[in-house]
Amino acid sequence: MSTSEVACTYAALILHDDGIPITGEKIATLCKAANVTVDSFWPGLFAKLLEKRSVEDLITNVGSGGGGAVASLRLIYPNGILRKLTLYSVSWGAN
Repeated sequence: MSTSEVACTYAALILHDDGIPITGEKIATLCKAANVTVDSFWPGLFAKLLEKRSVEDLITNVGSGGGGAVASLRLIYPNGILRKLTLYSVSWGAN
């Protein structure tokens, strides 16, 4: 997975967690605020996907597989708000 894809994934999760509608512009804004350079087509592509599929559906239907590692990501928004996002590494099973 590329840096652009990972950054867009985290941005979409943050927007979803805050109850903010997920748009390409908002994903790009979060990536820019995190000083991550993202290929211009990724934010819109992620937003388009999430118009058709819910974030909960994508998270809960990741497939079967073994456990994985847990990592924490600390984000500081431009307004100084600190946010901690816990990420779970998931093994993708064959479905």
